[in-house]
Amino acid sequence: MSLRVRLMFCFGSAFFVQLGLGAEDWPGWRGHDGNGISGQSGFPLEWSHENQNLLWSVKVAQWGNSSPCIVGDRIYLTAQKKDDTLHVLSVDRVKGQVVWKSKVGEGKTKHHRLHNMASPTCVATMDRVCALFGTGDLVCLDSEGKLLWKKDLVKDHGEYSILWGMGSSPLLYSGRLFIACMNGGPSYVLCVDIKTGKYLWKADRKLPCIGEATDSYSSPILFDWQEKKAVVVSGADHVNAYDPASGRQLWISSGLDIPHKAGRSIASPTAAQGMVFATSSGYGGLGKVIGLKPGKDASGDITASRRSWLYKQHSPDCPTPVCYRGRLYLVRDNGVGSCLDAVTGELKWRERIFRGDVKASPVAADGRIYFTAMSGDTITLEAGDQFKIVGKGKVPGPIIATPALADGTVYIRGRDRLWAFRNSTR
Repeated sequence: MSLRVRLMFCFGSAFFVQLGLGAEDWPGWRGHDGNGISGQSGFPLEWSHENQNLLWSVKVAQWGNSSPCIVGDRIYLTAQKKDDTLHVLSVDRVKGQVVWKSKVGEGKTKHHRLHNMASPTCVATMDRVCALFGTGDLVCLDSEGKLLWKKDLVKDHGEYSILWGMGSSPLLYSGRLFIACMNGGPSYVLCVDIKTGKYLWKADRKLPCIGEATDSYSSPILFDWQEKKAVVVSGADHVNAYDPASGRQLWISSGLDIPHKAGRSIASPTAAQGMVFATSSGYGGLGKVIGLKPGKDASGDITASRRSWLYKQHSPDCPTPVCYRGRLYLVRDNGVGSCLDAVTGELKWRERIFRGDVKASPVAADGRIYFTAMSGDTITLEAGDQFKIVGKGKVPGPIIATPALADGTVYIRGRDRLWAFRNSTR
């Protein structure tokens, strides 16, 4: 380790000690609510895995595409070994060292070559971490790695029948886990008590669609609605909202159907400023992005009454859009990015950000949008109506996991390593 990196490490350690429990967390996929935004500032614009703004890196021998889940002084990841065993890992947030790893199951189902059973991201509180795997294993451990409870969703709710393997991450809100299962088999949204593992409610979600559209790989998000929270789910050509307390459907919209049997939803919905955005994609570049404004009095089918706009070009397949400061930022899997007015859907710019594949979703903080490609390159843009690159970062690829942003630090998970980058001047 170079002198510069050692000094950065010491400074970073002191900074975290000073912050203590006030440090910002990133407790699930794309943050607190699944919408990919950090409210903090001071994140680096430039970095390199060799030394530039590198706080630490740690080798993670087991493979998985789950994003870093950050709570308190711990980072949680899931992984799967070559022998198909399933693991949860805990990394010290300050030191960048693996604290513990717990075997919690084994097995595999049919899946795409780019991922395995460890694609869903953990959710966590200060005293426990919950992980869902593509096998249907749902586990809860304490902060020291002890198994508290375990559920088998396939055994309890039906076999998976999905073309590319389950990849949806759970959402945590108010002591409850919300899990979306959308496939050719039983499709539902499930609510689970994080303390006991008890199933609190289950809402069947079998909606009219054709072909691959029955399969969805998206994750539920939170949406501020009627001065409270709603759980929003997208897939099977529809996007709808649920009351987190009862599971009652609040409203639903169709309009994501693709005129081809290969139409599908991988990207999750996203929400901001009273708007909900959902995407679909398909064969030959077919795809849609819809902007909905449910409003306080929305109920039932809002397909016609609450749709603000429809965008049919350059819809992403895997990367979930991010809505930030009144603009919706998209990137297609081929590296072409777009910026839309969130309210009107008006195109502000469309530019090629990368010349390679993109699977990770963009995230935003401090007036900037971070886009990461499979190559390991990150391009940072200034938020706004002009395409302006303000930073570049680099780690070895392939990178499929979405980066995490917390306390001025960018965390990037690769196939066998986790990196933390932080401004050396902080």
